[in-house]
Amino acid sequence: MIKDALIILRKELKNILKDRRTLIATLLVPFLLMPIIFTGMSFVERKQRSSAEDTIYPVMIMHNEAPEFLDILSGKLNFTLTKEPGDDVLVVEFPEGYIPGDTAKAIIHFNSTSKKSSFAASMISSALVEYSAYLADSYLDDYGIDLQSIYTISVFKLDTAPEEAQGAEFLLVMVPYMILIYVFAGAMAVGIDATAGEKERGSLAVILVNQVSRTSIAIGKILYAVTVGVVSSCMTFCGFILAIKISGGMFGESVNLSGFSFGSLLVILITLVMTSTIAASIIILLGSLAKTAKEASTYILPIYFIVIILGVLTMNMDPSSNQLLFLIPFLNTVFMLKGAIISNSTMLQLVMLIVSDTVLIALLVYSTSRLYNSEKILNTIS
Repeated sequence: MIKDALIILRKELKNILKDRRTLIATLLVPFLLMPIIFTGMSFVERKQRSSAEDTIYPVMIMHNEAPEFLDILSGKLNFTLTKEPGDDVLVVEFPEGYIPGDTAKAIIHFNSTSKKSSFAASMISSALVEYSAYLADSYLDDYGIDLQSIYTISVFKLDTAPEEAQGAEFLLVMVPYMILIYVFAGAMAVGIDATAGEKERGSLAVILVNQVSRTSIAIGKILYAVTVGVVSSCMTFCGFILAIKISGGMFGESVNLSGFSFGSLLVILITLVMTSTIAASIIILLGSLAKTAKEASTYILPIYFIVIILGVLTMNMDPSSNQLLFLIPFLNTVFMLKGAIISNSTMLQLVMLIVSDTVLIALLVYSTSRLYNSEKILNTIS
């Protein structure tokens, strides 16, 4: 049976290797997509910040002409003073009759729809905080008191996470989500084509009348979708790591990759294989029930949307120590990957994932095999 299933697998792989467009979409695009997205976002972010920093902003300061504030502001923002309000003018409004040292509320007028205006407003706000500290220091100096001596508590954050897990916050958010999505997406196109697509082309009927057992055909098609799903997911993961290597991180924060030891990568690979097998088994079963590729898509898309929602809901969740969660397919994928990234996964969690996923896979393979061995598979052929 396994030998016949491998024959079906080789047949399907030969077909995809001949289709250059599918090959590019399955292998090359996932590998290049992450570097393009990440480097593009980082480039645009740096470009926008550089442009905002180099811009000379017209600023109107009302009711305060203290040179100390202007000196502090000039260290944070390129600006020119103006006395005329306008659409692009940032206004810093002190209370009328304000005297430096008075308790006052300064109002910054800016345009929130403009990135540059928002950037300038944040710099002005920072300058006002520093100016307030300067005034307080000057006031206390008259009494021989240093401003710093008033603050009795200094705060320092010490990260107690393992060294290999420090700086992995971004990976914990993005890697499980991306892999979960691409595991399903990678297997969906080829799975539909290998089932409902073959029905539309009339090639499935030819395969069914061969001497190969129908169970082997079902298993072979599942193995084919699993293979493509795993490869697509691995290419996505490699592209993700390449993107981080190229960009050095995201949103100005560095990303730590030291947590990816051999053991972590092995856990990630096993999780990928198990999750891809579940996704492929679902897709092959639903695709086999449909008469056309369009109908198969309508069956599969609701499950795909559930997977996407699951990925979004768990993006900001911490790795869980609740062992029962590792018995729930797809959810156990997320938490297993999060644990692997920070080297916090356990053998018990991995075993629970393998056992629970294997039970579901066995049920799906059995259902698909029953379908292929019954007359229902023939009745679904248009």
